[in-house]
Amino acid sequence: METVNKNFELGGNIKLYVIPNNLVKPITGLNIEALGPDPTCKLNCGNETIRHICKPQPTRAGLVYEHTVTAFVQGRNEATERILERLMYFRHIVILADSTGAYWRIGDSTEGLTLLSDFDSSDNPSSKNGYSITLSGILTSPARKTNFPLI
Repeated sequence: METVNKNFELGGNIKLYVIPNNLVKPITGLNIEALGPDPTCKLNCGNETIRHICKPQPTRAGLVYEHTVTAFVQGRNEATERILERLMYFRHIVILADSTGAYWRIGDSTEGLTLLSDFDSSDNPSSKNGYSITLSGILTSPARKTNFPLI
């Protein structure tokens, strides 16, 4: 008999990384290997803002998984603007670190999530000022445990 156990870990994720999926070799196990220099980009988000939702969707061909990762990057500067703009041109493997220290991979060298970012300065001085990040896509697999960093 299989059993689904309770886990006593906190919700949310503590780290978010994106890797353009065309810059990695095909993934066959737990390791991700870059084709050249490490292309990983760490998005410095508030720990309490990183969220992953995965919704299985039945299709005629089998299950697909609708992934949405949201996060918030505080503040505004020109370097962040350039990086986020560049990242919008690629599909990405997303790496999330959870509260237990485990790393989870969404996507692979053949399919990945697209990134969109919105800036909001707010009209309220006590509100957040920064970028809302959304990575989304429909993939053929759920998140998988992975080794990180890249080899």
